[in-house]
Amino acid sequence: MPVIIYIVGVGHSGSTLLDLLLGSHSKAFSVGELVALSTTGRKMRQQRVLARPCDCGAPTKIECPIWSEVDRRLQQTCSTSLQTIEVESADPGEFRKVNHAIYEAIAEASGSPYIVESSKRTSRFERLVEAGFDVRPIHLLREPHGVVASHLRKGRDWRAPCWSYSRHAIRTRRLLAGRDHVRIRYEALATRPEQTLRDTMAWLGLDFEPEQLRFRSAIHHQLAGNRMRHSGDDSIRLDERWKTELSARQQRLISLYTLPARMLFPASGLPGGSR
Repeated sequence: MPVIIYIVGVGHSGSTLLDLLLGSHSKAFSVGELVALSTTGRKMRQQRVLARPCDCGAPTKIECPIWSEVDRRLQQTCSTSLQTIEVESADPGEFRKVNHAIYEAIAEASGSPYIVESSKRTSRFERLVEAGFDVRPIHLLREPHGVVASHLRKGRDWRAPCWSYSRHAIRTRRLLAGRDHVRIRYEALATRPEQTLRDTMAWLGLDFEPEQLRFRSAIHHQLAGNRMRHSGDDSIRLDERWKTELSARQQRLISLYTLPARMLFPASGLPGGSR
């Protein structure tokens, strides 16, 4: 059974970048947001994801050499397919069965003993642990102003992501308490990518590979994630557009609304990672 490197965090925190960097290691395979393969209430999204071109250049995911092999193995081992699999099944037994099947199929098709998943959901992480999977959690944090500014660019209200940011931080703190994990700040990853990756790979028991920083040269097969994965540029830049996009009043209100989370995880020094 492969090791699952699971990225926990809120959306717009840099998880796609981290996923690409980790997935560019010779022993790792990145699946992106595996929760896209969930039929519960989101059947159309699952079909859209599979119908989109794969990052490797295949016209669709089903035509990708890796995902088509995963699909074949799923049909052989548990009578399901990428189009019908439910990785978020409410039944604990079924949840373990289908996730075991797809992780095994991905590991065998890719030849990788480590699978990087950036689904981010704390609920999924908790269920994977309860089901007995070998999950190595990476808690990715970004300053709330950058997260909220990303939501505002999409025309969303700023208050909802503020509340969600704090709730997620509190829940993540509880879930990871007493559990071996690494914490990475987006700001450290973007400004000190090599050192941050070196520390993270050492925690995983893997050697850092310089090729990880040239992640565009690797072939990726992420199911879903930020559109940056389609860019041809592998330069890593700190995104602090929020400093000019948010008014002084908005910045103060965001600081106030996210105070519980910022008190739990103070940003002083912006460490590259901590266990």
